[in-house]
Amino acid sequence: MDRQLDTGKSTSVLEGFQKLRWFHISDATYMKYLFIAWMTILVFNPGKIEGQLFPVVAPIEITKLDEATDGMSIVYGKSDKLRDNCSFRYVRWYLGDRGHIDDPATVNTGPAIIRTQGPFEFGPWLIGISAKEFLHNSYGDAYYRCKYWFGDSPWLTKTYIFN
Repeated sequence: MDRQLDTGKSTSVLEGFQKLRWFHISDATYMKYLFIAWMTILVFNPGKIEGQLFPVVAPIEITKLDEATDGMSIVYGKSDKLRDNCSFRYVRWYLGDRGHIDDPATVNTGPAIIRTQGPFEFGPWLIGISAKEFLHNSYGDAYYRCKYWFGDSPWLTKTYIFN
C-alpha cells in the first residue's frame, strides 16, 4: 500500500517537533522541565564544579613572601599548569576562611603571560593582605576560560590555588 501525503492537515513546527520526541508530554510540561534543567545548571555553577573535578593548575607553592607598605604582601611562587586548553583571566584573593563570609583583597598579578602546560613560576604578585594574614587567614582562586570542541566555554572555570 502506498503512503500518501495528507494535504488536508497542516502541521506547525512545534507539532513536527512533538512527533520527533521519543517521549510524549505536553509542551507546558516540556518547557517546565527545560526551565528546571537550566536553573539547576546555573545554581550549581558549572565553572566551579569543573574546576574542582578538573583543575587547571595545581595549588600554588609560595617560594617568597615579603611585606610591602600599607599592609600589602609581595608574593612569589610556583605551580604546575595541568590543562593546556585554558587561558588565564584573573585571580581573586580573600581574607578569611573558604566557605565563610570573606573580604575580597586587591590583587595585581603583573603583566599578562601566556603559559603552556607544565611547571611555571610567578611573581611578584601584589596582594592587599599583610604577610601574616596571607599565610594563616586567606585563600585564592584563579579563573580561566577553557576551550572545547564547540569553542569557548560559556562560563569561567574556577580553580582553588591557595587555602
